[in-house]
Amino acid sequence: MDYFQSFTSHLSFEKRRSRHTVEAYQRDLTQFFDFLKEIYEIDDPTLVDQKVVRSWVVACITNKLSPATIQRKCSALKTFYMFLVRRNNLKVNPMDGVVLPRKGQRIPTFIPLESIHHLQSELTDENNFQEIRNGTIIALLYGTGMRRTELLSLKMVDLDLSEMVVKVMGKRMKERRIPILSDTQNHLRTYISRRSDLPSISHDDFLFIEEDGRALSPRSLYRIVNQWLQRIPNLEQKSPHVLRHTYASHLAEKGADLNAIKELLGHASLAATQVYTHTRIDHLKKVHQNAHPHQRKRDKG
Repeated sequence: MDYFQSFTSHLSFEKRRSRHTVEAYQRDLTQFFDFLKEIYEIDDPTLVDQKVVRSWVVACITNKLSPATIQRKCSALKTFYMFLVRRNNLKVNPMDGVVLPRKGQRIPTFIPLESIHHLQSELTDENNFQEIRNGTIIALLYGTGMRRTELLSLKMVDLDLSEMVVKVMGKRMKERRIPILSDTQNHLRTYISRRSDLPSISHDDFLFIEEDGRALSPRSLYRIVNQWLQRIPNLEQKSPHVLRHTYASHLAEKGADLNAIKELLGHASLAATQVYTHTRIDHLKKVHQNAHPHQRKRDKG
């Protein structure tokens, strides 16, 4: 039985996972299966026990994979074996009881508020189609915190500029509506006006396109954002996800409720949103140091 093919079909059609997620599972599982064949000469994944899984984790550590990467791979493996248990192909999940290396909480990279203000001041509405489109992309990513895939999937019909909201289809096909700012609304109006001048454009087409009408590709989006973020000095990461982190971090810094941020980002649980509390704590520390009478007395002394 081809357990691998059955599992990927289960992810795609029953769980409705995105193509990106399914491909990530496929890569991690393929690496594990290669390990089984090379080290244990095992072709049947149902013959795996806890001891084999532990040796694979040790091999990952030996190869200097990060704890976060190992946990992600183990998560894929655990989901795969849970699938086999539910289908009665296996009685016990060999991942049960396997101790994984701990990963420290990673603070997401985000752009300081003063730098994002400078970046926004350079967004233009008065040049060629590509510059208008690229500036609108930056404004929308920072103004909504949507994911890269969500932005690329946007259709014209997903915009409601009169109500100042955009409809987004997130992970697990979960739909949400995100409010947009007036500045973002203005950028979108200018872009849509220029977009309508292009030949062979339909109202049902993807929102962000090339000048020949083709949908914008993930590679092109990454290049656009990377080039814009090059303008910010000392920024280590320059991907679209940095703008998502920046959006959430700035909301948290200004005191937004974490549950509200969770809904805006489309997180499945509050645990994923907790990482943005770091900005709130840093902000409160500064307020405390500047306002506490004892600290102010020491500064004067």
